[in-house]
Amino acid sequence: LAAISAVTSYGQPSEAKSSLWWDTHEITLTVALDRARAEVFEQRRIVANNDGLAEIEHAVAVDVSPADTDVIVFYGGTLRRSGGADGRYDLVLPRRLAGGQSHEYVLRYQLPLEHLRRRYIAFVPARPCAALNLRVRFDQARIPGRIRLLTHAFTWDLEEKVARGESLRT
Repeated sequence: LAAISAVTSYGQPSEAKSSLWWDTHEITLTVALDRARAEVFEQRRIVANNDGLAEIEHAVAVDVSPADTDVIVFYGGTLRRSGGADGRYDLVLPRRLAGGQSHEYVLRYQLPLEHLRRRYIAFVPARPCAALNLRVRFDQARIPGRIRLLTHAFTWDLEEKVARGESLRT
């Protein structure tokens, strides 16, 4: 019933962008904060759940202003803004995927350091993933006093200062 519903709602399976059609298997984020423009490389490996997956919806997961951010596909597809100012894009894959087939892509974000919205960087995936790897390179003159790993938390938990997490070594 779920597959029939998705085909009805999204057209043919090859056109579907719904989460029903793919899962995120792994995300690796590499963040460089030691330069004039912050740079983030976001590498994802997705797995198609059905035959004919041609594009996916990709939301910018790093909390930055889309207007201040340059986004390019480093490899693995072609990016198309899907409308609005909320940082959502469609990633058109280089070829259609068969069910069970995986695909890897990398996006690169660049933005002025002073345009980071908050005093923290939060990465909150919009959907579950099996593995998340995060590496951050800080300016040696501006190493933060603390770094915390938060699980099962949302961005608003940070804003309201209710989030507790495991302290990590710098």
